[in-house]
Amino acid sequence: MTTLEQHLQSIAASEQPAVAFFDLDRTLIAGYSILALAMETAAQGARRGKLAQSAQVIRDILKHNVYSSGSNYHRLVRRMTRTLTGVSETTLSALGEQAYHKHLAKALYREAIALVEAHRAAGHKLVIVSAASRYQIDPIARVLGIEEICCTRLEVVDGHFTGKVIAPLCFGEGKLLTARRSAGLHKAPLKHCWFYSDSSDDLPLLRNVGHPVAVNPTDKLGAHARANNWPQLQFSTRGMPSLENIARTVLTAQTVIATTAVGMLSRRLGRDRFSNANQLTRLLGDIGSAFAGLDCEIEG
Repeated sequence: MTTLEQHLQSIAASEQPAVAFFDLDRTLIAGYSILALAMETAAQGARRGKLAQSAQVIRDILKHNVYSSGSNYHRLVRRMTRTLTGVSETTLSALGEQAYHKHLAKALYREAIALVEAHRAAGHKLVIVSAASRYQIDPIARVLGIEEICCTRLEVVDGHFTGKVIAPLCFGEGKLLTARRSAGLHKAPLKHCWFYSDSSDDLPLLRNVGHPVAVNPTDKLGAHARANNWPQLQFSTRGMPSLENIARTVLTAQTVIATTAVGMLSRRLGRDRFSNANQLTRLLGDIGSAFAGLDCEIEG
């Protein structure tokens, strides 16, 4: 395992024009930004009378395991995007800000901040390249002073989401295409560029940059990094899940399922849907902190 100090020294010694590409989840932040945004989106969906649909998205995320294939991640993104049909872009931007302040601000790794600043001091261009949406990334990029974002784009017509994702998804080969375009704009060959990621789904880009770095790598990426003598960094200031976090995750899944059942029963009994939505909003707020640092093996 490469120490952060050693790695920062290697950045300072680099002289070529370069782009430093950063993945978001489990690289810049502990856990997964999609969980934080899903919590806020579910609460918003409940207020629109889509309680069961919103809770289903959260259940899908909690159950999600895509170590062997990116197709499941594509399905997850499409399902969550469909729940946004008709929602205004300004609303999702506001939900992204809420997700940041409630969940993601405390998940930002201090080591990642030092890493970003080292690349800035070296004169490198800074780019977040992630399968997440801009609405998850924007607040974090702003705090880190990163102006360029390459991400998954959601279709917007007349200021409202259509429920469709704009192809290609910034995932796997799509992430490589996006990063190559960005590097070209900055006149920096990929062989001079850096890329930090935790996920084996990012191997297409990791294999094409001159400085691939595995951060908090999954077992699969860690094995690949060792075989290719790539640096590996372990960030821990915001921590990976403890037994307490894992227990809380289980309780969270049970709570969401129970809440959905309450909502369905309430509609059958004729209770006001907004009262029901308010109840869910309170519950989501109470359990939201369980998602900071949650490690449920989502790649992308």
